[in-house]
Amino acid sequence: MWPFRRKPLLDAAAARWHLDNFAWLIRNHGQRSRFAGARLVLPSQDFFATDGLEGHALAVKLFEQVKAYSGMGEADIALRPAGSPPSRLGMPEVTYAAETLGHPQSLIAALAHELAGHLLATGTGEAPPIGPQGEEHLTDLTAVYFGFGVFLANSAFNMQTHADGWSYSRQGYLPEQDLIFALAIFLVVKQLDPEPALHYLKAELGGMLRRALRDLQSYKSEVAAMRLASSGLPKQPGPRPSVVT
Repeated sequence: MWPFRRKPLLDAAAARWHLDNFAWLIRNHGQRSRFAGARLVLPSQDFFATDGLEGHALAVKLFEQVKAYSGMGEADIALRPAGSPPSRLGMPEVTYAAETLGHPQSLIAALAHELAGHLLATGTGEAPPIGPQGEEHLTDLTAVYFGFGVFLANSAFNMQTHADGWSYSRQGYLPEQDLIFALAIFLVVKQLDPEPALHYLKAELGGMLRRALRDLQSYKSEVAAMRLASSGLPKQPGPRPSVVT
């Protein structure tokens, strides 16, 4: 017998954190965020129409589509560039960095994260089992629960090379491996084919996803409970993909 056991992607405590909080999201926000109709959102022209827009108009277009895929299309939340004056309409707002317009995946990931924060801010009767990781980690998990796991994982760590060296940037709060494990939970609970996610994930993240999917075989009862909880939710379909013209 081979003497070495394969190391799981996450340790048992971290895996339990994701499973417990994902189950909490289904129980407490599944109906309001239309989890039963949620789909895996991909960085494809089939999912996001740009209509040739640029600047703030493009940001607004993407924001409205992110809202729709998140099941929050009817929420009164405004969008404005960071540093611009707040709206006088008195509604909640999301801000974005203008430089992210050149990096649509990062912008969409950030918008999904911000919308997740607005959903969580509405509160429920049951406190989330967030543990020591804190609220922002739960917000990242919620964005994956919306269906944006590929965007968050691809945008979590970016490295760029320059003539005089290299630089890197971090986006979000959960590490890549945690985002991938959360994505695996989404796929398994929804019983979705992982191949589309593997196609769009960075190559090194695809290997992580395969490991996470194998690891979840050790949590069959937890997955079954989440499927049962989500089966009782209204199956309101999410928006159909828009085709870029």
